[in-house]
Amino acid sequence: MKNFFTKNSQNFLNRKVVAVIPDKTRDFHPKIFPPLISKNLKKLTSDFSFIIALGLHKKLTKKELAQFLGKGFLRQNKVLQHCLEDTVFLKNIRKIPLFINRNILDSEVIITLGVVEPHLYAGFSGGVKCLGIGLAGRETILYTHSFNFLRKREVSLANLDNNPFQQFLWGVPQILGKRIYSLNIVNNLNKEVVFYLFLKVKIHLRRE
Repeated sequence: MKNFFTKNSQNFLNRKVVAVIPDKTRDFHPKIFPPLISKNLKKLTSDFSFIIALGLHKKLTKKELAQFLGKGFLRQNKVLQHCLEDTVFLKNIRKIPLFINRNILDSEVIITLGVVEPHLYAGFSGGVKCLGIGLAGRETILYTHSFNFLRKREVSLANLDNNPFQQFLWGVPQILGKRIYSLNIVNNLNKEVVFYLFLKVKIHLRRE
């Protein structure tokens, strides 16, 4: 990870950075990767924060936060939790209304952290899913999880081809128009990290 930040240092230097992390339902090793990101960002900028992508899940209590990220991490870093009421409407993506957390709009650089694993609707999780769903407003989440949307044949487990769910997710960074980097983790059956990749997000799914 040190090599990643060294290589991309100019893109983080004195920038306002928001790192988006999953909630406790994802095995993304919260005591390992967020501290590593924080350690490296502190060398480049003083203006960075973490936000937990809760989606519709309830906020963590102070005790749950401490268990989740560690008291030391909370003392040393600014950590926000997604709030459904703190979202703004940007535009429609394939008729889907995009409401997103306003904190992400104030950033210059975004880091997303995710776990790549089969997903019932998105095909696979990880990537920028934490933006379009984890930091989305209620209207966006209810639309993308509605019966009419999910009954589409391509919205299915392990499928990325012409998947409307994925097409929506990748429409989000296009609209945001910001520099986005994504750290994606792969676990084995014992929930141990066997692979991770930290790269700049490139929009690769064609939008019609």
